Amino acid sequence: MSKLTPAMIPADYPVKPLHDGEPAKARASCGSCGLSWDDGVSTAMTPTPAARCPFEAFHADTNDTPKKKRALLRRWERPDNYIGPNFPEYFVGLGRSRDSDTLENCNFDVLLERLGGEDDDAVLVVRDSHWAVGWVEQILVHQDFPEKLGILAKALADLENYPVLDDDAFSQAEMDEADETLKNFRDEFREEVLRALEFREPDRKFSRETARLAQLDAVVDAIFQEDIGWRGVADAYVSQDSIRRMAERLGRHELRQLAADGNLFARALLKVFN
Repeated sequence: MSKLTPAMIPADYPVKPLHDGEPAKARASCGSCGLSWDDGVSTAMTPTPAARCPFEAFHADTNDTPKKKRALLRRWERPDNYIGPNFPEYFVGLGRSRDSDTLENCNFDVLLERLGGEDDDAVLVVRDSHWAVGWVEQILVHQDFPEKLGILAKALADLENYPVLDDDAFSQAEMDEADETLKNFRDEFREEVLRALEFREPDRKFSRETARLAQLDAVVDAIFQEDIGWRGVADAYVSQDSIRRMAERLGRHELRQLAADGNLFARALLKVFN
């Protein structure tokens, strides 16, 4: 990568790059960008962990040429066809829209929490309408709050190497999304299982009895969880394909376990597809 100079780092950045010959308590340097800093000064980013550079947010991508070099930490710029207020004193964080997936929403929420949430000065969440995706939101951090800029810079640098800011938060978000899908579509999922079994109305009435409904829901849950492993949370669904796939191959063990525990629907599915 091309080398950086102290002039490329904003004056309000929490870590000050050292100039040649400038004294320091504990001078440290980055072999990649060429910048030096005083690791003896305590900030939101220093002392740095071993082999880490506090200016990682300004490192160019590996394949960038000097002309293409960009800083991950960048100031807000007025978009084309934008008619809202201006934010020239703010740096840009993560964004999301109405169509954002679970990961994008999770990273947005994690970053906002790390920044201490939205307030009137340091951290803003700017929301605007958008012709294609309904609405968009953007996290902005003010230049006068270097510690929060350090948090933002670290998050952006981390995302260059790994797409998830917080694995535990993302796992919980996926679980919440799965629970919401089951809540909203459980009736449809039940019908898919009954259709696979070719239940007629007398049998369907039987299936809606309280004890039988619990058994049916146990099968629905097992098929849905299996489909999450097959297609991911966002696309998981109880369909004829997912039912057949589980009964014939992937989830046969789970269905057999349910059948062994007396689940009549699991037994029926195994009989139909085997």
